[in-house]
Order: sequence, then C-alpha cells, then structure tokens
Amino acid sequence: MKTARCTSLVALATAPLLLWPSSPAQAAPSDKCTRSGHVKICISVVNDRVQGYAQIGRGHFKWATIFVQQCSSPKKCRVIAANSVLSGPRKVRTVGTTVKPAPRGHIFRAGGSWIPDSGRRVVRKFSPFKANPCPC
Repeated sequence: MKTARCTSLVALATAPLLLWPSSPAQAAPSDKCTRSGHVKICISVVNDRVQGYAQIGRGHFKWATIFVQQCSSPKKCRVIAANSVLSGPRKVRTVGTTVKPAPRGHIFRAGGSWIPDSGRRVVRKFSPFKANPCPC
C-alpha cells in the first residue's frame, strides 16, 4: 500500500456496524449518506467491514438494486457487493448489501437505482465516498 494514500484519510469512528436499519433515523453517525427524494443511500465502513444500504422515508420500494464499490482512487472502482429486491405483498423500506471485508487504504461508496411506490424511477445515485484508512 502506498503511504501517500494513507496520510490523506481520516480515522473512523468505532461505532458498531449498522446492519439492516429499520428506519432512516437509525443511521450511524459515522455513515456517509446522501438523499434523493425520500430515499437515503448510505455507506458504512466500520472495523474493516463495509456495507451499503438505502432507506425510504415515505412509502416503499417497488424495485431496488444497491451495490458497493471499492475504489483505489475516485475514478478506479469495482463492485464488491450487490443486492436487488422486487417488492411484492411485503413492503420493502430498507435494502442493503451483504457485509464485506474493507481493505485498508481504499475508499468505498454505495450506489443504486430504484423505483419507489410513487413510480418515479431513480437511476445510479451514489453515497459520498467513505475511507478505510491505513494504520500510518
């Protein structure tokens, strides 16, 4: 790993990893999130583990695909986890990826596309980048 990349990253909070939150109010303070309408898309990197998730504030998802990208730079990324749901009789309000290892010295972001119950399609929205710093 390059030391230059490590020195520019900030330390992570030691909050427990947030798995499958039941409401948008339960996002951990260390998560990086962005909003698109009533949907919040977030990336959580804690204790060398990463997970992406999306939560809808009002209504439910008709369809959603969420993924996590691992990046060595903001323009050099690859997908490391993904999950897709199609709402049937059960109303899906939170969609998350599986928890994956987060190699130190990389940055991560969650991305996704979805159709809420309102019917307005949202394509390729991303959370802000979140780092897993090296112990430099």
